Amino acid sequence: MSTLRRSEFLGALIAGCMFQPNEANARLAEEAELARLIQRLPPGVISSPVPGGIASTPTLSEPERAVINVAAIGDNVIVAGSSGFVLEILELVLWNTAINTLNLVDTADVIPLQGPLTLFPANSGYMLPNQGDPHFVLRDGGSFALNLSAAAQVTGFVRFRVRAS
Repeated sequence: MSTLRRSEFLGALIAGCMFQPNEANARLAEEAELARLIQRLPPGVISSPVPGGIASTPTLSEPERAVINVAAIGDNVIVAGSSGFVLEILELVLWNTAINTLNLVDTADVIPLQGPLTLFPANSGYMLPNQGDPHFVLRDGGSFALNLSAAAQVTGFVRFRVRAS
C-alpha cells in the first residue's frame, strides 16, 4: 500500500468513524442548548459563572494600539481611562535611551502594576509579549501611565483592550 493510499484510507476511516452523530449526543446537545437558553447565555457558552444563572458578559473592545513616545519626569499617561471601563494591557514594548527608573502605573489610585525597573540601562528594551490573557487589568477608570525618574526618551507601544467594568 503506497503512502498516498494509506493517507486516503486513514482519511476515509476518520470520516466514517468520527463525527458521526448519534442519538445520545443529539440529546446532550439539546439539553445543553435548553440550559443555555434558560440561563440567557450567548451561543457556544454552556454555563454561567454568575450565581443565579443569568450571565452578565462584559463587553470587550477589539485590541487597540497606542504609541509610546515620552521624555518627561513623572507620570506620562499612555492610555487614558474612563469611568465605567477597565483597561486590559495585552502587550508592551519599551525602548529606553538613557539610564532611568521606569514604573508602570494605574492612575486610578497611583498603583504600581509591577515593581520598578530600577536603573534600567541606556539603549535597552523591555517587552511583555501578547499571550492572549492580559498582563495587567487596571481598576475602573484608571489610566495606563509610564513614570520616569529622568528626562530621557522612552519609546515603544502598548496593545490594550477596553472592557466595561
